[in-house]
Amino acid sequence: MKFKIIIFFTVILLIFLVYSFPIQKLLAEKNISLYINEQGTSLENATNKRIFKDYKTGGYNIAIKYKDQSDYEYYYNYSRKNSNKKYNVFCSIYNNEGVEVGVTGETVKYPPLNDLN
Repeated sequence: MKFKIIIFFTVILLIFLVYSFPIQKLLAEKNISLYINEQGTSLENATNKRIFKDYKTGGYNIAIKYKDQSDYEYYYNYSRKNSNKKYNVFCSIYNNEGVEVGVTGETVKYPPLNDLN
């Protein structure tokens, strides 16, 4: 009986880990790619792409610098907690000084779609 309980909890843990990491990462990449395409660009335009797990939200972040916008870094956050956002993605953009573009009032070639639901 003890052995069956251990097996059961091990299977549950494995299912949770597979869902939390590889499946969520694939969903993040897919949804962020759709979001980026709607912004008017694509991953082929990226010079630098970093993807990392966001343990606070349980989602993933992708930081991208585009060839034609090298003065800015675009941060895309994919999370189920962003369910009121297009593709469950929230986008924020920072200039080379690390200041968010929304604060500085700068205009960028690929503005966030955050106002879309």
